This record gives sequence, structure tokens and C-alpha cells, in this order.
Amino acid sequence: MVTDFRKSFIQIKDACLPEVDLCAITRHKLRHTYTAARLQTLDNGAPIQIFTVQHELGHSDTEMITKICGHLGKAAPPCRGGRISD
Repeated sequence: MVTDFRKSFIQIKDACLPEVDLCAITRHKLRHTYTAARLQTLDNGAPIQIFTVQHELGHSDTEMITKICGHLGKAAPPCRGGRISD
């Protein structure tokens, strides 16, 4: 069983993205990135419920998510293709 994920992560990072500074990546930044992305996803065609994200993050209520990422609670519309008008 793998118990030291950091070592494996660094090996993959060095092979794929040698210019990235891992010290700039913190667990808080990863949680925020995950939360922001998750709030913009769809669940069976409907925007994800903030309560779902709350449960996934282990929060007791939605206050922190609403305070920090509340502006991201709307899923982006699916791309329908076509041209962007000038």
C-alpha cells in the first residue's frame, strides 16, 4: 500500500512538469481549487447542490463554502459549439 503520496507525486511532477514549484502548492489551495471546480459541475444535468460539496469536504454547514466560493455556485452552461460572434 502506498503511504507516501508526496514522493510519488514529486516523481510524476518532475517527469511531466519540471518547471512547477511544488512549494507553491498547498493543501489549502488544492481544497479551494477542488471546491471551486466542484461548485461549477453538474449532477444529472442540474447544478451541484452546495450541500453535496459540504458533505464531500466534511463541513458541518455551508457557511464557509458560501463565504469563500459562493460566487461560483452556478454551473457553466454546456458548450453547444458554433461560432463566437464579434
